[in-house]
Amino acid sequence: MTVQDTEPRLSTGTQSKKVTLYEVLEKAPSTDLNNDGKQTIADISIFMLNIAGNNARYDFNLDGSVDLRDLTILLEY
Repeated sequence: MTVQDTEPRLSTGTQSKKVTLYEVLEKAPSTDLNNDGKQTIADISIFMLNIAGNNARYDFNLDGSVDLRDLTILLEY
């Protein structure tokens, strides 16, 4: 399971409180980008072609952007 952190704010009168909500996901996005059953340099190459894009397929940490943090996740496997 993956836990995703979101930060909405609750407003009560004139005060605003930060509230942290967590969404439990069934499974983390797969880093096997070419679906060959293993993670190789080919998956890293596919990712590098899509870095700085907005395709959710490459957003491994589910923060809404494809960036170096996602690359770090890819390289951990």
